[in-house]
Amino acid sequence: MVEERRGDVRASYHQNRNRTGSTESAPSGKIGEITPQGSITEFPIPTASSYPTLIAMGPDGNLWFDEWMGRIGRMTPTGSYVEYTMSASNAEMAGIAPGPDGNVWFTEGGIGSRVGFVTMAGVVKELPPLQRIPSGITAGPDGNMWFGCTGAICAYRLA
Repeated sequence: MVEERRGDVRASYHQNRNRTGSTESAPSGKIGEITPQGSITEFPIPTASSYPTLIAMGPDGNLWFDEWMGRIGRMTPTGSYVEYTMSASNAEMAGIAPGPDGNVWFTEGGIGSRVGFVTMAGVVKELPPLQRIPSGITAGPDGNMWFGCTGAICAYRLA
């Protein structure tokens, strides 16, 4: 379920137990919900080994998440999914956040090195490539989107 529920946490995760009983990271295709009592419910993503990494509540009330290799996903309260593919299918998605403009913004690291957004109508818009690798993104109190970069101390503002 996607509706706001105090005390519940939704997260994407990728953890498997190996033969010795210790945990290790492994590609996954699930979104998990954890209740305050510790009960975990998993919601499989249609694309196997999609490796969801970051998750945010969108302005439309749906959960939006980035998938490691060039996709953004949206999960509705009823559990149905839509996936949006970036222009570089091997782009390393590195951030996702709702924007004050009503869109969901994302950063692409690695090959893509872009910032972009998805409209509520499902249109993907990627801005021109950057000189630095963007990482993380958030809406600032000034009404603009802000993101950092990997490998250097910097912050950018999208006005």
